[in-house]
Amino acid sequence: MKKMSKVAIVKCENYEEDVVKKAVEKSINLLGGISNFINEKDKVFIKPNLLRASSPESLIITHPALIKSVAKLVKNLGAEVTIGDSPGGKFTKNSLSKVYKISGLTDVSKETSAKLNWNTNYSTKSNPEGNIVKSFEIINIASKADKIISISKLKTHGFTYITGAVKNLFGLVPGLKKIGFHTRFQNVDHFSQMLLDLYILTKPALNIMDAVIAMEGSGPSAGDAKKVGLILASDDAVCLDLVATYAIGVNPLKVPTLKAAIDRGMISGKISDIDIVGEDINSVRVLDFKPPPTERRDYWFYPPVIRKWAIRNLNLTPIIKSNCIGCGVCIKNCPVNAIKLISINKMSKDKDVKKKANIDLKKCIRCYCCHELCPEKAVGLKKPFLLKMISLKS
Repeated sequence: MKKMSKVAIVKCENYEEDVVKKAVEKSINLLGGISNFINEKDKVFIKPNLLRASSPESLIITHPALIKSVAKLVKNLGAEVTIGDSPGGKFTKNSLSKVYKISGLTDVSKETSAKLNWNTNYSTKSNPEGNIVKSFEIINIASKADKIISISKLKTHGFTYITGAVKNLFGLVPGLKKIGFHTRFQNVDHFSQMLLDLYILTKPALNIMDAVIAMEGSGPSAGDAKKVGLILASDDAVCLDLVATYAIGVNPLKVPTLKAAIDRGMISGKISDIDIVGEDINSVRVLDFKPPPTERRDYWFYPPVIRKWAIRNLNLTPIIKSNCIGCGVCIKNCPVNAIKLISINKMSKDKDVKKKANIDLKKCIRCYCCHELCPEKAVGLKKPFLLKMISLKS
C-alpha cells in the first residue's frame, strides 16, 4: 500500500505563547509550509473546538495560543482570516459572544486582527460522494470560505471514544441542528459514517491538533488533564486521528470513526502506512492514557426488544448529580426529549422552589449529549449493575 498523507509530530511542552508558536510553525513547515495549503488572497475559516463557553484551563476547548499562532501565520501570508465554531446549544450572536469571551478568542481577534464569526446563517450543501448522508446544513462562514483550517483538541468521548480532527468538523453543523443527527444516527457506527461523510464534504486544507495537554477519562468535558506534549498536523484528518490514537496507546478499532474509515478503505489502520515526519512516534507515546470509562455499544444485531434492554443495561447510564442548578442546557440538547426539570421537593407548591434535571432512562438513547454539554459537570456516567459484573470478569 502506498504511503498516505504526511502527519507531522512536534513536541510542545506547555502553552506559553513562544513555545506554541515555534511548535506550530515547525509542524506546518514539516508539511511544506503554510503556503502549501493557503493562497495569498484566500478567505480562510479557522475552526477550533469550542464545545461550549469554557476557559482554556478547562481543557474542553482548543487552547487559544494555537489559534493565535495559526491566525498570525495565515494573516502574514496575506489571506483573510475568520475564526469561529458552532458550539453545542443555540447558534446565536449572544451565545457566540459568551463563548468567544470566555475562551479567550476575543483577545486573540484583537491581537491578530483576525475576524470572529458572527454570521449565524446556514445553508444546505449537496454531498453526492457521501455514503449515507447526501446533504448537510453547514454554517455559511464555512461553506463560503476558500479554505478551512481545523484545530481540534485531543480528548476522550463517551459516545465516539475519542474526539479529534474528524469529530471536530461536527461543529460545522449549526447549533441545535446537531440534535437531529443524534436522533437519526443513534448507532455509533452509523453516526461515525455520518462524520466521515461530513469530512468528505468539508475537507479542511489543513488539520492541526492540540495534544499539548489532552483530556483523558470522562471526556469530552468532565475528564482529567493528561500531558501528551505534542502538536500534530496533516492535510488528512483521518490519518491525523490514527496517529494521535497510536500516540496515546489506543487501538484504532475502538474509535468508531477510524473503524469506519478502515472499512471504507480510506486508511489501512496501520501506522506504518503513514508518512510520519518530525518526532519518532515511538519515542513520544503516552501509554498510561486513561480511556473513557467504557466503550459505547449498540447491539444492533439483536431483535428490537432485546436491543433496547442491552443498550440500557450494558452501556453507561447518565445520572444527575447533586450540583445540578436546573439551568436546562441538557433539556435543550437532548435529541429524544428524555430530560425534564422537576422540583426538588415534589410536594412543594412554591413556584420559586429550586428545580433540577431528571432523566427518563427508558427514553434515553445513551448519546451522552447531556454529559458533554452540562456547564456544571452535573451529569455523571454510572455503570449499571450488569455492566459492573461483566467488567469485573473481564
